[in-house]
Amino acid sequence: MRTYFQGVQQEASFRTDGIAPDIQTYIEMRRETSACKPVFDLIEYSLDLELPDDVIEHPIIMALSQGANDLVTWANVSTIRSPIPTSCVNKKCPGPLLLQCRAISSRSE
Repeated sequence: MRTYFQGVQQEASFRTDGIAPDIQTYIEMRRETSACKPVFDLIEYSLDLELPDDVIEHPIIMALSQGANDLVTWANVSTIRSPIPTSCVNKKCPGPLLLQCRAISSRSE
């Protein structure tokens, strides 16, 4: 839960300060703020499971967890299309839209 709240705080701070993070920072932050990790823990708890650390930390389980997280996190990115809205140019658009705008602008440079 700690990393979720840290991600939310960082995202709010970026918005308040008008900072557009680089793509890698944004991806890492979105993975934390999607709330998938706390939900995975709550599912384990609600089913009265206690998975051993060697299972949770197994590379395949970690990849599956990150893949599920990414599906939730990026579900709406593929629906974004140009043209670039004025709000995006002013960096007042939602995160996924900002990423799309930055990708389009970097291709035109």
